[in-house]
Amino acid sequence: MQIEGGVSAGGRARGIADHIYDGTTNWFGNPKQVAMTTTVIIHELGHVLHEFSSPGIFWNAKVNATAQAYFALVRLAQATAVSQYATTNALEFVAESFAGMMMSMTYSPNVVIAYGALGSP
Repeated sequence: MQIEGGVSAGGRARGIADHIYDGTTNWFGNPKQVAMTTTVIIHELGHVLHEFSSPGIFWNAKVNATAQAYFALVRLAQATAVSQYATTNALEFVAESFAGMMMSMTYSPNVVIAYGALGSP
């Protein structure tokens, strides 16, 4: 199974912010860092909007091990197309997908369906 973005040297899961950082041209100053910071903020906003738009789904995924097991079995294939960090759990999949979409990334219909099924903001 190929995970989008691969593994970082530091051992942490790479996310959409890392992809945005990698793809930003460094002309002057450090626009890569600005792009990464912007994406991290959008990712965190994705968590807030997810809870606001679908509190039942959000909190079920947050506290319920069964929900995480379901995610692992059914949605993991879609998460690998988003980022390595998106594979960690359903909430991170939603926030990573949200951040990617807000940063103009496009995903397959299967990823969009999984995102919607998990109560996307």
